[in-house]
Amino acid sequence: MYCSGCGTKLFDNPKFCSSCGKSTSGSVKAKAINDTDKSEASLSTSFLTVIFIFIPVFLVVMVVNQFFYGGCFKSYCLAAAFPKVTIISAVLALIFYASSKD
Repeated sequence: MYCSGCGTKLFDNPKFCSSCGKSTSGSVKAKAINDTDKSEASLSTSFLTVIFIFIPVFLVVMVVNQFFYGGCFKSYCLAAAFPKVTIISAVLALIFYASSKD
């Protein structure tokens, strides 16, 4: 159970919070709200992490791909490679993200 006033974890169902002194009635509700906020923040952080991994991976895969296809960096060559490079980069970014979480 958590205090609805300050968010401190409460043990043994006290009547008042040991940190802020607020009554603990309604503290169970505060835990559910705090857990929801934490999971949304965690999801947002995870998404940003994947994006920050994806961008450099995409650039490296695009450059390597174009070198293997004769060094063509003209717009029509890049446009033709974009879908394939995007899919490869997304898969690699997710693999890098999953391996970095362990």
